[in-house]
Amino acid sequence: SLSYILSRSTSCSTEPMASVRITSSALDRFAAAILIAAGATENDAGCVAQALVAADLAGHASHGVIRVVPYLQMINEGLIDVHASPELVEDGGATARVNAHDCFGQVAGQFAIRLAVTKAREHGVSTVALFRASHVGRLGDYVEYASNKQMIGLAFCTATGAAGRVAPYGSKDPIFGTNPFAAGIPSEGNCPVILDFATSAVAEGKLQVAVNKGESVPEGWLLDPDGEPTTDPSDHYIGGPLLPFGEHKGSGLGIINDLLGGILAGTGTRALPGLVSGNGVLFVVIDVRSMQPVDDFLTGVAAHSQMIRNAAPAPGVKEVMVPGDPERRSTIDREQYGIPIDAATWAALTEAAASSGVDA
Repeated sequence: SLSYILSRSTSCSTEPMASVRITSSALDRFAAAILIAAGATENDAGCVAQALVAADLAGHASHGVIRVVPYLQMINEGLIDVHASPELVEDGGATARVNAHDCFGQVAGQFAIRLAVTKAREHGVSTVALFRASHVGRLGDYVEYASNKQMIGLAFCTATGAAGRVAPYGSKDPIFGTNPFAAGIPSEGNCPVILDFATSAVAEGKLQVAVNKGESVPEGWLLDPDGEPTTDPSDHYIGGPLLPFGEHKGSGLGIINDLLGGILAGTGTRALPGLVSGNGVLFVVIDVRSMQPVDDFLTGVAAHSQMIRNAAPAPGVKEVMVPGDPERRSTIDREQYGIPIDAATWAALTEAAASSGVDA
Protein backbone atom coordinates (compact mmCIF):
# COMPACT_ATOMS: atom_id res chain seq x y z
CA SER A 1 0.00 0.00 0.00
CA LEU A 2 1.02 3.61 -0.35
CA SER A 3 1.31 4.04 3.41
CA TYR A 4 3.60 1.02 3.58
CA ILE A 5 5.86 2.41 0.87
CA LEU A 6 6.05 5.76 2.63
CA SER A 7 6.86 4.24 6.01
CA ARG A 8 9.49 1.66 5.16
CA SER A 9 13.07 2.67 5.80
CA THR A 10 16.24 2.31 3.72
CA SER A 11 19.95 2.17 4.37
CA CYS A 12 20.44 5.65 2.89
CA SER A 13 21.51 7.94 5.71
CA THR A 14 23.20 10.87 3.96
CA GLU A 15 22.39 12.93 0.89
CA PRO A 16 25.25 11.61 -1.31
CA MET A 17 23.90 8.05 -0.83
CA ALA A 18 20.42 8.94 -2.10
CA SER A 19 19.30 6.35 -4.61
CA VAL A 20 18.63 8.78 -7.45
CA ARG A 21 19.51 12.32 -8.44
CA ILE A 22 17.16 13.98 -10.93
CA THR A 23 17.16 17.29 -12.77
CA SER A 24 14.53 19.75 -11.58
CA SER A 25 12.88 19.92 -15.01
CA ALA A 26 12.52 16.14 -15.29
CA LEU A 27 11.21 15.85 -11.72
CA ASP A 28 8.73 18.67 -12.39
CA ARG A 29 7.34 16.89 -15.47
CA PHE A 30 7.17 13.55 -13.66
CA ALA A 31 5.29 14.91 -10.62
CA ALA A 32 2.88 16.83 -12.86
CA ALA A 33 2.18 13.74 -14.96
CA ILE A 34 1.26 11.71 -11.86
CA LEU A 35 -1.12 14.43 -10.67
CA ILE A 36 -2.70 14.77 -14.12
CA ALA A 37 -3.28 11.02 -14.16
CA ALA A 38 -5.09 11.45 -10.83
CA GLY A 39 -7.51 13.92 -12.43
CA ALA A 40 -5.80 17.28 -11.92
CA THR A 41 -5.93 19.85 -14.71
CA GLU A 42 -2.69 20.53 -16.55
CA ASN A 43 -2.46 24.03 -15.05
CA ASP A 44 -3.11 22.90 -11.48
CA ALA A 45 -0.74 19.94 -11.76
CA GLY A 46 1.95 22.22 -13.14
CA CYS A 47 1.46 24.70 -10.31
CA VAL A 48 1.69 22.02 -7.62
CA ALA A 49 4.61 20.18 -9.20
CA GLN A 50 6.59 23.38 -9.64
CA ALA A 51 6.06 24.30 -5.98
CA LEU A 52 7.08 20.84 -4.74
CA VAL A 53 10.22 20.78 -6.88
CA ALA A 54 11.09 24.33 -5.76
CA ALA A 55 11.01 23.06 -2.17
CA ASP A 56 13.33 20.19 -3.08
CA LEU A 57 15.65 22.63 -4.81
CA ALA A 58 15.71 24.80 -1.69
CA GLY A 59 16.74 21.80 0.40
CA HIS A 60 13.37 21.21 2.08
CA ALA A 61 12.51 17.65 1.06
CA SER A 62 9.76 17.70 3.69
CA HIS A 63 7.71 19.89 1.34
CA GLY A 64 8.99 18.45 -1.92
CA VAL A 65 7.91 15.55 -4.13
CA ILE A 66 7.64 13.34 -1.03
CA ARG A 67 4.19 14.98 -0.83
CA VAL A 68 2.92 13.62 -4.16
CA VAL A 69 1.75 10.25 -2.80
CA PRO A 70 0.00 11.79 0.24
CA TYR A 71 -1.74 14.17 -2.16
CA LEU A 72 -2.97 11.17 -4.16
CA GLN A 73 -4.33 9.70 -0.95
CA MET A 74 -6.07 12.99 -0.16
CA ILE A 75 -7.64 13.01 -3.63
CA ASN A 76 -8.88 9.45 -3.12
CA GLU A 77 -10.33 10.39 0.28
CA GLY A 78 -12.06 13.50 -1.05
CA LEU A 79 -9.84 15.89 0.92
CA ILE A 80 -8.55 17.45 -2.32
CA ASP A 81 -11.08 18.30 -5.03
CA VAL A 82 -9.23 18.27 -8.35
CA HIS A 83 -12.16 20.06 -10.01
CA ALA A 84 -12.35 22.96 -7.54
CA SER A 85 -10.91 26.46 -7.82
CA PRO A 86 -10.31 29.23 -5.25
CA GLU A 87 -12.99 31.90 -5.02
CA LEU A 88 -12.96 35.47 -3.72
CA VAL A 89 -15.97 35.43 -1.39
CA GLU A 90 -15.53 38.71 0.51
CA ASP A 91 -13.86 41.90 -0.75
CA GLY A 92 -13.42 44.76 1.66
CA GLY A 93 -10.97 46.93 -0.26
CA ALA A 94 -7.72 46.34 1.60
CA THR A 95 -9.07 43.06 2.99
CA ALA A 96 -10.46 39.90 1.43
CA ARG A 97 -11.40 36.31 2.16
CA VAL A 98 -10.73 33.46 -0.26
CA ASN A 99 -12.53 30.10 -0.14
CA ALA A 100 -10.25 27.43 -1.59
CA HIS A 101 -13.13 24.92 -1.88
CA ASP A 102 -10.66 22.12 -1.02
CA CYS A 103 -8.65 22.62 -4.20
CA PHE A 104 -4.88 22.10 -4.25
CA GLY A 105 -3.37 24.27 -1.54
CA GLN A 106 -0.62 25.65 -3.77
CA VAL A 107 -3.18 26.81 -6.33
CA ALA A 108 -5.24 28.53 -3.65
CA GLY A 109 -2.17 29.99 -1.94
CA GLN A 110 -0.89 31.56 -5.14
CA PHE A 111 -4.32 33.02 -5.85
CA ALA A 112 -4.47 34.54 -2.36
CA ILE A 113 -0.96 36.02 -2.25
CA ARG A 114 -1.31 37.54 -5.72
CA LEU A 115 -4.56 39.13 -4.60
CA ALA A 116 -2.86 40.43 -1.45
CA VAL A 117 -0.03 42.00 -3.46
CA THR A 118 -2.49 43.69 -5.82
CA LYS A 119 -4.45 45.12 -2.90
CA ALA A 120 -1.32 46.28 -1.09
CA ARG A 121 -0.22 48.13 -4.22
CA GLU A 122 -3.50 50.03 -4.13
CA HIS A 123 -3.93 50.53 -0.37
CA GLY A 124 -0.38 50.36 1.01
CA VAL A 125 -1.25 47.31 3.12
CA SER A 126 -3.58 44.36 2.69
CA THR A 127 -4.86 41.37 4.59
CA VAL A 128 -6.18 38.31 2.78
CA ALA A 129 -7.58 35.29 4.59
CA LEU A 130 -7.50 31.87 2.92
CA PHE A 131 -9.65 29.01 4.22
CA ARG A 132 -10.69 25.50 3.16
CA ALA A 133 -7.28 24.96 1.57
CA SER A 134 -5.55 21.61 1.47
CA HIS A 135 -1.81 21.49 2.22
CA VAL A 136 -0.42 24.80 0.89
CA GLY A 137 3.17 23.53 0.73
CA ARG A 138 6.19 25.59 1.69
CA LEU A 139 4.91 28.83 3.23
CA GLY A 140 8.07 30.75 2.36
CA ASP A 141 7.19 30.64 -1.34
CA TYR A 142 4.29 33.01 -0.82
CA VAL A 143 6.12 35.67 1.17
CA GLU A 144 9.03 35.43 -1.26
CA TYR A 145 6.59 36.24 -4.07
CA ALA A 146 5.64 39.41 -2.19
CA SER A 147 9.28 40.33 -1.55
CA ASN A 148 10.03 40.00 -5.25
CA LYS A 149 7.40 42.71 -5.79
CA GLN A 150 9.27 44.98 -3.33
CA MET A 151 6.74 44.25 -0.62
CA ILE A 152 6.90 42.75 2.83
CA GLY A 153 4.93 39.51 3.19
CA LEU A 154 3.78 37.86 6.41
CA ALA A 155 1.92 34.55 6.64
CA PHE A 156 0.25 32.99 9.67
CA CYS A 157 -0.83 29.42 8.98
CA THR A 158 -2.91 26.90 10.88
CA ALA A 159 -2.75 23.20 10.07
CA THR A 160 -5.98 21.63 11.21
CA GLY A 161 -7.23 18.07 11.28
CA ALA A 162 -9.35 15.65 13.21
CA ALA A 163 -6.26 14.81 15.28
CA GLY A 164 -3.62 17.26 16.44
CA ARG A 165 0.11 16.84 15.87
CA VAL A 166 1.76 19.18 18.38
CA ALA A 167 1.53 19.25 22.17
CA PRO A 168 1.38 22.74 23.71
CA TYR A 169 4.17 23.60 26.13
CA GLY A 170 3.84 21.59 29.32
CA SER A 171 1.49 18.99 27.83
CA LYS A 172 1.78 15.58 26.19
CA ASP A 173 -1.52 15.85 24.30
CA PRO A 174 -1.38 16.74 20.56
CA ILE A 175 -3.66 19.78 20.38
CA PHE A 176 -2.77 21.80 17.29
CA GLY A 177 -0.88 21.49 14.02
CA THR A 178 2.67 22.40 13.06
CA ASN A 179 1.28 25.88 12.32
CA PRO A 180 4.10 27.54 10.37
CA PHE A 181 4.95 31.24 10.19
CA ALA A 182 6.75 33.00 7.34
CA ALA A 183 8.07 36.48 6.59
CA GLY A 184 9.64 37.86 3.43
CA ILE A 185 11.59 41.15 3.39
CA PRO A 186 12.92 42.52 0.07
CA SER A 187 16.57 43.49 -0.28
CA GLU A 188 19.07 44.51 -2.91
CA GLY A 189 20.52 42.01 -5.34
CA ASN A 190 17.54 39.65 -5.34
CA CYS A 191 18.54 38.38 -1.90
CA PRO A 192 15.41 38.84 0.23
CA VAL A 193 15.33 37.81 3.85
CA ILE A 194 13.00 34.78 3.91
CA LEU A 195 12.04 33.33 7.27
CA ASP A 196 9.86 30.21 7.23
CA PHE A 197 9.51 27.75 10.08
CA ALA A 198 7.05 25.41 11.72
CA THR A 199 6.16 26.37 15.27
CA SER A 200 6.77 22.73 16.19
CA ALA A 201 10.37 21.69 16.82
CA VAL A 202 10.46 20.44 13.23
CA ALA A 203 8.07 20.24 10.28
CA GLU A 204 6.16 16.95 10.18
CA GLY A 205 7.49 16.20 6.71
CA LYS A 206 11.05 16.11 8.05
CA LEU A 207 10.01 13.23 10.28
CA GLN A 208 8.75 11.39 7.20
CA VAL A 209 12.07 12.05 5.46
CA ALA A 210 13.88 10.57 8.47
CA VAL A 211 11.59 7.52 8.44
CA ASN A 212 12.30 7.00 4.74
CA LYS A 213 16.05 7.21 5.33
CA GLY A 214 15.98 4.99 8.41
CA GLU A 215 17.42 7.75 10.57
CA SER A 216 16.78 8.78 14.16
CA VAL A 217 16.00 12.40 15.03
CA PRO A 218 17.44 14.72 17.70
CA GLU A 219 16.18 14.66 21.25
CA GLY A 220 13.56 17.28 21.98
CA TRP A 221 11.65 16.91 18.73
CA LEU A 222 8.86 14.61 19.86
CA LEU A 223 7.41 12.27 22.44
CA ASP A 224 6.26 8.67 22.04
CA PRO A 225 2.56 7.74 22.40
CA ASP A 226 3.08 7.36 26.18
CA GLY A 227 4.43 10.89 26.49
CA GLU A 228 8.06 9.87 26.91
CA PRO A 229 10.95 11.49 24.97
CA THR A 230 11.95 9.56 21.84
CA THR A 231 14.31 9.85 18.89
CA ASP A 232 12.36 7.41 16.70
CA PRO A 233 10.47 9.48 14.08
CA SER A 234 8.02 6.64 13.42
CA ASP A 235 6.60 7.18 16.94
CA HIS A 236 4.82 10.26 15.61
CA TYR A 237 2.78 8.19 13.18
CA ILE A 238 1.40 6.00 15.96
CA GLY A 239 0.29 8.91 18.14
CA GLY A 240 3.45 10.48 19.54
CA PRO A 241 3.16 14.30 19.56
CA LEU A 242 5.67 16.77 18.20
CA LEU A 243 6.96 19.34 20.68
CA PRO A 244 6.95 23.11 20.07
CA PHE A 245 10.23 24.81 19.26
CA GLY A 246 11.68 26.99 22.01
CA GLU A 247 9.33 25.57 24.63
CA HIS A 248 6.73 28.25 25.55
CA LYS A 249 7.80 30.59 22.73
CA GLY A 250 7.03 28.23 19.87
CA SER A 251 3.92 27.06 21.66
CA GLY A 252 2.71 30.64 21.97
CA LEU A 253 3.29 31.42 18.30
CA GLY A 254 1.55 28.18 17.32
CA ILE A 255 -1.47 29.33 19.31
CA ILE A 256 -1.41 32.74 17.59
CA ASN A 257 -1.38 31.02 14.19
CA ASP A 258 -4.41 28.97 15.22
CA LEU A 259 -6.25 32.15 16.17
CA LEU A 260 -5.32 34.12 13.03
CA GLY A 261 -5.08 31.43 10.34
CA GLY A 262 -7.82 29.46 12.07
CA ILE A 263 -10.52 31.52 13.74
CA LEU A 264 -9.98 34.87 11.98
CA ALA A 265 -9.53 33.34 8.52
CA GLY A 266 -12.58 31.14 8.98
CA THR A 267 -10.91 27.74 9.12
CA GLY A 268 -11.70 27.20 12.79
CA THR A 269 -9.81 25.20 15.40
CA ARG A 270 -10.26 21.86 17.12
CA ALA A 271 -11.89 23.74 20.01
CA LEU A 272 -14.87 24.78 17.85
CA PRO A 273 -17.55 22.86 15.96
CA GLY A 274 -17.41 22.96 12.17
CA LEU A 275 -13.65 22.54 11.90
CA VAL A 276 -12.41 22.66 8.30
CA SER A 277 -9.57 20.21 7.77
CA GLY A 278 -6.49 21.52 5.98
CA ASN A 279 -4.63 24.83 6.03
CA GLY A 280 -5.94 28.27 6.86
CA VAL A 281 -3.64 31.22 6.15
CA LEU A 282 -3.76 34.90 7.00
CA PHE A 283 -1.57 36.85 4.56
CA VAL A 284 -0.50 40.39 5.46
CA VAL A 285 1.33 42.36 2.77
CA ILE A 286 2.90 45.81 3.16
CA ASP A 287 4.00 47.90 0.18
CA VAL A 288 7.42 49.29 1.11
CA ARG A 289 6.67 52.45 -0.86
CA SER A 290 3.89 53.33 1.57
CA MET A 291 6.43 53.59 4.41
CA GLN A 292 9.90 54.32 3.01
CA PRO A 293 11.62 55.18 -0.30
CA VAL A 294 12.14 51.77 -1.85
CA ASP A 295 15.84 52.20 -2.66
CA ASP A 296 16.60 53.40 0.87
CA PHE A 297 14.81 50.42 2.37
CA LEU A 298 16.46 47.87 0.09
CA THR A 299 19.87 49.36 0.79
CA GLY A 300 19.22 49.28 4.53
CA VAL A 301 18.12 45.64 4.49
CA ALA A 302 21.14 44.65 2.41
CA ALA A 303 23.52 46.46 4.79
CA HIS A 304 21.91 44.81 7.81
CA SER A 305 22.12 41.38 6.17
CA GLN A 306 25.79 41.87 5.36
CA MET A 307 26.46 42.91 8.95
CA ILE A 308 24.99 39.57 10.07
CA ARG A 309 27.04 37.61 7.53
CA ASN A 310 30.21 39.41 8.65
CA ALA A 311 29.69 38.45 12.29
CA ALA A 312 32.46 36.23 13.66
CA PRO A 313 31.40 32.56 13.63
CA ALA A 314 31.19 30.77 16.95
CA PRO A 315 33.52 27.80 17.52
CA GLY A 316 32.54 24.92 15.27
CA VAL A 317 30.46 27.14 12.94
CA LYS A 318 31.70 27.66 9.39
CA GLU A 319 29.82 30.85 8.62
CA VAL A 320 26.91 33.03 9.74
CA MET A 321 23.99 33.28 7.36
CA VAL A 322 20.79 35.27 6.96
CA PRO A 323 17.40 33.53 6.59
CA GLY A 324 17.07 32.67 2.91
CA ASP A 325 20.81 32.16 2.29
CA PRO A 326 20.78 28.35 2.74
CA GLU A 327 17.86 27.96 0.33
CA ARG A 328 19.49 30.12 -2.35
CA ARG A 329 22.73 28.16 -2.04
CA SER A 330 20.93 24.82 -2.22
CA THR A 331 18.93 25.91 -5.26
CA ILE A 332 22.06 26.89 -7.16
CA ASP A 333 23.75 23.59 -6.31
CA ARG A 334 20.77 21.40 -7.16
CA GLU A 335 19.98 23.22 -10.38
CA GLN A 336 23.49 22.28 -11.46
CA TYR A 337 23.85 18.77 -10.03
CA GLY A 338 20.25 17.56 -9.71
CA ILE A 339 17.89 16.91 -6.81
CA PRO A 340 18.66 13.89 -4.57
CA ILE A 341 15.65 11.66 -3.88
CA ASP A 342 15.92 8.99 -1.18
CA ALA A 343 15.18 5.39 -2.10
CA ALA A 344 11.86 5.10 -0.23
CA THR A 345 10.44 8.29 -1.73
CA TRP A 346 11.52 7.22 -5.21
CA ALA A 347 9.93 3.79 -4.71
CA ALA A 348 6.67 5.44 -3.65
CA LEU A 349 6.69 7.79 -6.64
CA THR A 350 7.48 5.13 -9.20
CA GLU A 351 4.88 2.74 -7.81
CA ALA A 352 2.25 5.49 -7.83
CA ALA A 353 3.25 6.35 -11.38
CA ALA A 354 3.05 2.74 -12.53
CA SER A 355 -0.41 2.32 -11.03
CA SER A 356 -1.52 5.42 -12.95
CA GLY A 357 0.03 4.43 -16.27
CA VAL A 358 2.79 7.06 -16.07
CA ASP A 359 6.19 5.93 -17.37
CA ALA A 360 8.93 6.88 -14.90
